[in-house]
Amino acid sequence: MLVRKPKYLRQNPISQIPTIVLALLIVTTTLLKPLAAADISYATQEEILIAVIGNSMSGIEEGQEWEENYKPGKIKKGIAKGKIKGKWGKAKEKYTGKWSIKEDGLMCFKYPNGEGNGCWYLVIVNGSTVQWYKEDGSRDGEDASLFQ
Repeated sequence: MLVRKPKYLRQNPISQIPTIVLALLIVTTTLLKPLAAADISYATQEEILIAVIGNSMSGIEEGQEWEENYKPGKIKKGIAKGKIKGKWGKAKEKYTGKWSIKEDGLMCFKYPNGEGNGCWYLVIVNGSTVQWYKEDGSRDGEDASLFQ
């Protein structure tokens, strides 16, 4: 009994080069595509409570250094809430505020003077760096550093 090779195995390997190149191009562009907002893994409420709350964060905004400590609070109806004690600028002006974290991980800040109020999704990198993302998925501001 004679067993025939499938047609693709009988073809000249040189004639298969365009197919191989196309396959490699598809794989490469798929693996190297920029991250879309849907591909970003934002920190969950639980991850933020563990990494941020009870600790401090520092960064630079508008050319000024800032440092905030996030005091633990309560979780009510799925929303975690607490207080902020912060220092701003070279003079280390003290200020206070409130934080909240929604169930979907959206972290919100509210300050008495209204400056800096808003909500962001966080990406925590290596447990020590926070990247800020607006609700539309775009990056916002400078990265911040976490510390105890």
